[in-house]
This record gives sequence, C-alpha cells and structure tokens, in this order.
Amino acid sequence: ITLLANDPAAIAADRQAGSAVITMASGTTLDAGTGALALTLSTGGSHGDMTLDSLKANSVTLNSSGGITFNNQVTTGSLTATAGISGGSAVTVQQVNSGFLEVTGQASFTNQSTNGTIHLADAGTIDEFKGGLAVVADGTSATVKISNDGSSAGTVRGTSDVGGSFTIEDDSGSISQNGKLTVSGKASFSTRSGKTITLDTATTALSGGVELDTSGTGGKATLKNSGGTTPEALDGRGALSAASTRRSVA
Repeated sequence: ITLLANDPAAIAADRQAGSAVITMASGTTLDAGTGALALTLSTGGSHGDMTLDSLKANSVTLNSSGGITFNNQVTTGSLTATAGISGGSAVTVQQVNSGFLEVTGQASFTNQSTNGTIHLADAGTIDEFKGGLAVVADGTSATVKISNDGSSAGTVRGTSDVGGSFTIEDDSGSISQNGKLTVSGKASFSTRSGKTITLDTATTALSGGVELDTSGTGGKATLKNSGGTTPEALDGRGALSAASTRRSVA
C-alpha cells in the first residue's frame, strides 16, 4: 500500500484550499499483511501533520513534511519514520491516546525540523522495539525521549545523532549499542531489575551531562566517551565503569 499527499507534481490549480494532511479516522486500520506500507505527506504546498491510527505491515515507511502522531497500535517488522522533511520550524513525532509501537526488527525515527521533538514515552504506554533502534534529531535544543519494553532483547541502539537532549529507558532488558552515538545535550540512560547499560565504543560522543541508572541489585553500567564526560546522576547498584577517550571525566 502506497499513499502520497501534497504531491509536488500535482497541478497547482487543481489543489484544494488549505494545508495538506494525512489523517486516519479513529478506529480505522491500514493492513498491508506481509507487504509494505508507505505513507508520504510531501512538500508540494502548505502542509499540516500526519495523524495515524492502526497500522499493520511487514514494513512501514512514513515521511511527513509536518509532524507524525501515532494514535493507535502499529505492528510491523520494520519501521522508518521521518518528520519535518521540508525542514523549517520544529515539529513533533509522538504517540498519544492508545499509541503503541511493536517493531520486531529495525526501528528508525528522524526529525529533520530544527529543534523538533521525538517523544515515544506516553504515560501508561511502553513500546516494544525488539530489534535495533536509531534516532536522529536536528538542531541544538531538540528533545528525544523513548521508553522500551522489548523483552529480554533489551534496547540495541544503532547509529544516532541528537542535537539536543536524549533520554532512553528500558523496562525489561539492557541497553547496548552497535553504532555511533552523538548527543550534544544531556544524555540519560536507565534500566530496571539489575540489567546493564553498555556504551563502550570509541565513537560515542556525549558532550553534555550524562545520567546512568541501573536500578536493582547486580546492575552494571559501562561508558566510553570521546566527548568528555560530566556525570549528572550515576546510580549503578552493581559495577560502574566510565572512561573518556579525549577529555577527562569531571
């Protein structure tokens, strides 16, 4: 299933008045089965946001000139969501109401607007990212917050670049990385039940304050940082190891 709104190739005289949007009515579902689902709110004219209800597919790709709001469950093998593709002022990627994301494979969220927000931590709703997780947010004061309950798989964070603050919480597993992590503002990582936080590649660059919280007996946190490390809150009930590859730990 492929849907395109605000097509730049559309005839201007045939456009309806007002800003282009993609809005799913409450209680509706787009189901591509084992196929792919692609929704694009393009850059052909003035635009609003993409507001989604239930989505089911083997892969889901979302591209929006404005923000993206998840109002209901998304079940997929892979999810790629990009907001603010026209750049400009801040927009938001968020989940509200019963928004719940279940992704068995790679999940990727990008906000190309300046100082936008990626907020996937709605009260009472914890997503399940069971594969890799990557985020990109442009600017200097962007905000990213993600809560994950991906079972014992934990959160494996892929290549991510956040121009602002970054918060990630895992409620059942550990947090680890398999790609470069760059955060210009405060970075916060927390786990539960004595799980681990392992951020030990030389490509990690956290230049703002760092919070590490491994709640429960036996928790362990390991951090290797090339951006200089300023601890703001360290709560490691087990072992804690921190090293800076360029500047001192202060």
